[in-house]
Amino acid sequence: MSQSRSLRHSGAHQRLARSLLWGLGAMALLSLVGPILSYYIDSSEVQRQLRSRGAHEARLYADSLALRILTMESELQRIARRPEVNLADESFGPEKVLLQHAHHESALFRGGVALLDLSGRVLSSVPQDRFGRTNYASRRWFQKALSTGRTVADRFGDELDGWVILVPVRAKNSVVGFVIGVARAADQPLAFSLEDAQQVALVDGAEALFQLPESRSIPRTVFEGASEARGAEGLDITENGVRYLAFAARVRGTLDLWLLNHFDAVNAPIRRRLISQLLFLSALQFLTWMAFSLFVRRTYLSFREMEARVAEEEKMAKLGMAASLIAHEVKNTLNGIAAATSHALPGTGGQELSGRVVRSQLMRLGNLAKSLLSLGRPVRPQVASVDLRQVATETIEALRVLPETASVDLKFDMPESITIEADRALAVTAMDNVIRNAVEAAVAAKDMGKISMASVRVTSECADGMAALVVEDNGGGPPLDFEEHAFEPFVTSKSKGIGLGLTTTRQSMEAMGGAISFQRTSTGSRFVLRFRLHPNVEPRREPEHVTH
Repeated sequence: MSQSRSLRHSGAHQRLARSLLWGLGAMALLSLVGPILSYYIDSSEVQRQLRSRGAHEARLYADSLALRILTMESELQRIARRPEVNLADESFGPEKVLLQHAHHESALFRGGVALLDLSGRVLSSVPQDRFGRTNYASRRWFQKALSTGRTVADRFGDELDGWVILVPVRAKNSVVGFVIGVARAADQPLAFSLEDAQQVALVDGAEALFQLPESRSIPRTVFEGASEARGAEGLDITENGVRYLAFAARVRGTLDLWLLNHFDAVNAPIRRRLISQLLFLSALQFLTWMAFSLFVRRTYLSFREMEARVAEEEKMAKLGMAASLIAHEVKNTLNGIAAATSHALPGTGGQELSGRVVRSQLMRLGNLAKSLLSLGRPVRPQVASVDLRQVATETIEALRVLPETASVDLKFDMPESITIEADRALAVTAMDNVIRNAVEAAVAAKDMGKISMASVRVTSECADGMAALVVEDNGGGPPLDFEEHAFEPFVTSKSKGIGLGLTTTRQSMEAMGGAISFQRTSTGSRFVLRFRLHPNVEPRREPEHVTH
């Protein structure tokens, strides 16, 4: 009983600990929900703000760039219309002065200025090393200007991250050459007004004339969605693992200015804040878990110590009770032997009765000693082939010497032999305990006037590779709370007995690979001893009145 109670207490303690752990886990998850929810709300708000101002900001940048392009064109046209510019003569001194003034005195053409003839040859340039090539006839911007005779803005080339503006030089209404100005991308005013997570590109169709900042290249595939990028919501696109919120605005002609926001970079401070919060909460939860674990461990150890003390006290109480019961049983047995041998009974029948009483009392005392010896000793069965009917017959015949059996209708119904695998001695002990209990229960019920005739029936059945010995009595059954503790030591429903019979029976049956079970019937109790059938035995189907 103490072991069962200990297990129940331990189970309750474990359930309480699990409940507390679940509670802490739920609180930990709930504490993480707040920062994560806040992150998504802030992230959505950042995205909303980018969308609300992106188109307007792109329009402002486009207008600013359009004004700058117009200013650059005006400056180059002023140079082209100067009378000093004469591409027909061989002297370019006056022209060089104008080019030097446009390059050094203005912030528009930090990349350089130059004069080109209709073949694309450089006639004069400032600075001279900027235009190392002697001919630009194959460049796209030169071919476009040559074919249209109009001002052209385009990407200069790979040797300079900037863009070029060409203005035709006319003589007698004919184009005789071009004056070009090169603006570096890094010198644009836009480069100083951009945020860290922003990029700007001047795009002609799908070709970028320049990009700011120069260190970050924008995939050309982004510029394919120009019509969508010109909308109020902009273009949400991911390229090469980078997410852009892009907006475009027309500058002039086919030129578009693109404003790109790197969403991950804009969102980085919010993400860093989330990570910091999660790390702080994780550290706090770890410390909480550590403190809780130490508390649970200390509580558990205290509980185990207290439980061990209670178990020891119960053990000592049971030992005292067992000693009292054993002393009582031994005293009764010795009294019975003394009573049977102190009087000289006349005749043969008297001697026979006296001998039966002595043998009965000695068997009772021997059974008590055997139960006590086997209680704390490990069972090591010697399993062999055993005839179940023969063992049951011998056990029942040995029990007939008990005085109680004279008042019991003890029936044994086993029509044929059944070979089982069991330890013969352990099988006899198990059968003896169960049948003895049934006989004593039936006699006690008769003595109390509950029944008129005490009856015990022993039958057998086979099923699922097991042979069963069924013992039924009509003693009314044990108390209602007996079933839960039926096989615990020192638990008994009899006025005489110490509660070891069913305990040793279960130990013996389980050691042999069998089992014992108890059922309450309408008239009394039903105990079933299950033995393993011998492998060569064919299971037989029992009539319905002996199955359960």
